[in-house]
Amino acid sequence: MASVPPATEKERAMQREYWEEHSKKQGSSMENMMLDRSAAKLDLMDRPEILSLLPPFAGTRILELASGIGRFTGSLASKAASVVTVEFMKEFLAKNKELHDHLGNCEFICSDVLTLALPPASFDVVFSCWIQMYLNDDEVRSLAARTLEWVKPGGHAFFRESCFRQSGDVSRAFNPSHYRHPSFYTSVFSQVRCRDPADGVEYGLELVRTRNLETYVAVKGNKGQICWLWRKVPVVASNTDSVPIPVAGASTNSPGYSPIPPASALSMPYPNGSSSCGSSSSSSSQQPNALLAAPATGRLATHDGLFGAGFGSDRLGGAGPAAALAEALKLDGPGKKVVDWQCGMGGYGLYVAEKCGAQVWQVEERTALVEPAVENAMTKPNAYTVLEVCSLESREFDAGSVDAVLLHTSQPSPLASASTSSLSFYKRAAEWLKPGGCVVAGLVVGSEEEAETIKAAMKQALGGEVAMTDMTPQMLEWVGKDLQAFKSSSSNSGSSNGSCNGSSSSDGRSLNEDGCPGGAAGAKARSADVGIREQGEKEVNAAVGKWWEEQLAQTKAGTVRYVVCKALKQH
Repeated sequence: MASVPPATEKERAMQREYWEEHSKKQGSSMENMMLDRSAAKLDLMDRPEILSLLPPFAGTRILELASGIGRFTGSLASKAASVVTVEFMKEFLAKNKELHDHLGNCEFICSDVLTLALPPASFDVVFSCWIQMYLNDDEVRSLAARTLEWVKPGGHAFFRESCFRQSGDVSRAFNPSHYRHPSFYTSVFSQVRCRDPADGVEYGLELVRTRNLETYVAVKGNKGQICWLWRKVPVVASNTDSVPIPVAGASTNSPGYSPIPPASALSMPYPNGSSSCGSSSSSSSQQPNALLAAPATGRLATHDGLFGAGFGSDRLGGAGPAAALAEALKLDGPGKKVVDWQCGMGGYGLYVAEKCGAQVWQVEERTALVEPAVENAMTKPNAYTVLEVCSLESREFDAGSVDAVLLHTSQPSPLASASTSSLSFYKRAAEWLKPGGCVVAGLVVGSEEEAETIKAAMKQALGGEVAMTDMTPQMLEWVGKDLQAFKSSSSNSGSSNGSCNGSSSSDGRSLNEDGCPGGAAGAKARSADVGIREQGEKEVNAAVGKWWEEQLAQTKAGTVRYVVCKALKQH
């Protein structure tokens, strides 16, 4: 095996020193594993939640990375055929072996994951909880490639990381952890490829689900504990050219993190392609993965300028329509569970959580929308929001577990049209609702006939009358004011968004706050970069303004209407 590069040796030594410090203070304890004084309470909620997100693993072969003292080892081994558990701290591994060796199906290996040698395609599941935050960016890329190699075709990789900021409250003399933007992990793991030496088939990872963890939302108001589930699938040839995006979240050390990419970058797909066991090129692409697709409206779908943060993917958004939908919900007290279906960039659900005290579960099928939604939600720790990216066709909630389902004007959707899938969805929603629960939908429609068809579908599914309020006059007022404010803001923005201020990178290089290089060479690079970004921003602003002027004209002409529908579950 190749020797470890000097930069990686330095990183590994620093991380070992970090854990040795905490071992001296906390020993091989749960508090040390979670670096939190409330670890015992958190573990009772966090561990079952994590396990519930895994694919069925009874009878499987599992590789558990960075297992610590075995917080998950026993639960995994209780169902799996075998568990290979890996930890680089000898005292932690010894404690894990003491606790779980009696199960008889665990193998305990003391090793750093970056030097770990295992046969390819030998595990059904590769599992880790808090490891990549202790790796630098290149090490994460290396582990992603190794993970793909170790998983069997059709098998899964699951990991959970702290994004944006630290999770625990244990004091630290120093903290070398890397708190990244979640889009960094999504991008890195979507790009890795490997080729089966036996049959020559090329494989990649397909995203199955990603979401933040409800335990940390409920207990700490922390939306940045995020997990991913990937499946190993064959890569197929494609003539579609990929468009690389700037990778967000190349890490910094505590307490900061790298900012999200600009709107223009988020609208592009994650890079696809192939190479032999590494990152991808542009020669081929993985099977279509809807969760990594760009929003249907391209750059406009990621632009928050018109309605405000969290509403950039909506055809109508902002505090006005959000307040109208919150009023229609009529939640009779805090703590009600609301499903924000096809949540877009999360503005509506976040508003309902903040203003109504609701526990809002926000579901979407595009990472490019939800990842910035999570970042926005981090600014409101008291708003209870869980954000999830998954297939909307298969996502279900327990019967009778939901107080309300919220629909709004995210991307044009069958739910906002006279289609059979519209009726099918409302029937699913009726199953989730408690008796007396409601569906509230704020929809942009093209005609009164379309509105009546949607109303009939809701009535058939929920079994009661549907109250429909035509709010087109309010829509004209909202959009008119927002458009005027947007134009004013765009004309006054100037070049301030392109300025750079001093900072430093995770590897010690001189950087400015937005990641621009420092020094004389950096000044020249910044000048070119600022010009490019200003030109792109002007183009986006012009397109946004023009598109919304057309929407306003159509609304005034009566060809576009905004209706709010509410139906109660009767059976």
